[in-house]
Amino acid sequence: MDDRKVRCLRCSGRKQLYKMGGAYSLIDTGGTKVDCPLCMGAGVIKPLEVVAEEVLLENIDKTFDTTDETKRKKKK
Repeated sequence: MDDRKVRCLRCSGRKQLYKMGGAYSLIDTGGTKVDCPLCMGAGVIKPLEVVAEEVLLENIDKTFDTTDETKRKKKK
């Protein structure tokens, strides 16, 4: 599909954050260093428009699935 990527909004492309309590911080204030939970440590994510198109296309494919198995399920 589309390979456009943007910097992660949570870690700003740094890939790792510090977690203290239930919050994440870019500054080391004594928390544990963890991979960014939004980008999974990649530093980049797909933009919202691209993900929305992928989900829409996936749902369209499921809607128009006309295999024999699907037809049998609909008859029951």
